[in-house]
Amino acid sequence: MSFSGSAGVSTPAFVRGDHSSHSSATRAEHQTGFGRHLVSNSLKNRSTAMSMTLVDWSARIQAMADALSVPDGGFSVDPQDGSDVRIGFAVAVHPEHERVYLGRVSGSDVAEYVRQVREALSLPGRVLGGWRDPASGNAYLDVSVVTPDRSEAFELAARTGQLAVFDFAAMASVPAAVALAA
Repeated sequence: MSFSGSAGVSTPAFVRGDHSSHSSATRAEHQTGFGRHLVSNSLKNRSTAMSMTLVDWSARIQAMADALSVPDGGFSVDPQDGSDVRIGFAVAVHPEHERVYLGRVSGSDVAEYVRQVREALSLPGRVLGGWRDPASGNAYLDVSVVTPDRSEAFELAARTGQLAVFDFAAMASVPAAVALAA
């Protein structure tokens, strides 16, 4: 992962917010569907912003990997500042960026994943997500959104073929099939 910054405060390069490389069609696409509503709501649900050094980011990335070592463990992290997302319902919305790990996920795995999906993570309202499926034992890294609306989260999960949605109030994943049957 590359970093930039000054005075010892580093910020991941993928979070600079420069979307000039996106075509106008891509920018328009991200203003619809997953865009407007989720962006405005997910930004309200972030914990306090923080400035992080390269050492802080390295420790944070390792902590994300460690969170995937237990069944139903995981994280949802704002790629802009490294803060945990703590309110709402998280759901992966970019199946093309989903990565499945059969064994242990290392800090290097997380850092490499972030490097590979940095453009998607720079889109408005996106968060870095990780989850260990308690049923299969597989770990997932993905690009997610967080919405305050449970129904919307499960509609997105169905549309993108997701196994579960994370409910921050319950601090547990809810299988998508269970929610759709209810």
